[in-house]
Amino acid sequence: MYEIYMSDNKASETGRQVAINGAGIAGGWAGGAVAGLMCGPGAPVCVLLVGFVGGALAAWEMGNWWK
Repeated sequence: MYEIYMSDNKASETGRQVAINGAGIAGGWAGGAVAGLMCGPGAPVCVLLVGFVGGALAAWEMGNWWK
């Protein structure tokens, strides 16, 4: 929110924030879904960890791509 408030081009910064957050949600969902299929009995822990890592990597990459 602060980055949008301080930005000169608020529309572009809002689009950037939406893209980063959307990528994080999609990456977390995809990572969790794949981990749920692959982890077997350790799925509850595996889905949590892989979902978090997938979301973080997707958001980070989208932030780098947007620059």
